[in-house]
Amino acid sequence: MTRTRALPLLVVTAAIFVGALLQAATAVPGLGRAAPVFFGLAAGASLLFLWGQLTSLTWAILAVRRGAASVRLIPIAAWSGIIVLVVGVLLVIFPPGAVLAGVAALFVLPGASDGMGRAIPGAGRAMRRHPWRSVLLAAGAIIALVALAVTAVAAGLFLTGFLGGTVMWVAFGTAAAVLLTAAARLHEK
Repeated sequence: MTRTRALPLLVVTAAIFVGALLQAATAVPGLGRAAPVFFGLAAGASLLFLWGQLTSLTWAILAVRRGAASVRLIPIAAWSGIIVLVVGVLLVIFPPGAVLAGVAALFVLPGASDGMGRAIPGAGRAMRRHPWRSVLLAAGAIIALVALAVTAVAAGLFLTGFLGGTVMWVAFGTAAAVLLTAAARLHEK
């Protein structure tokens, strides 16, 4: 392994495991009965952790593929923030829409390093160049999300509290890493 790939791979691992630990810590039992201020703080912390996890995971996957020097972090952080906010609002208003926004994020985030105005056109170009691969990626993402939702319910039944949350978020982080890697490959070809 070259030195240029060691740091991004370490960041991928840290984004998955540290992110899972932080997310599990915000889902403590009894939080739903807590005062609204504490619940709001925990929800805000969870969104902030999710934004950091998505930003670092996207940067690291692109840095492994392109080299760390060619990946711009600020546009990735901005698009990650936009995506977390859109998905969060859609989860409250119309939950199935959050799934579609998450799938769209797979196509937008790999192009985010090219700049704020180039992410969406880059996603469109990748889908036009590889329509069948794009459909397979979207279908795989939806299947993975359904399978992970079932796994999360099972983990909640058998592994409660912090341990169950950690296992669930490690599974979500790993699936996100695999799907983002596939999406990054789609953008390069």
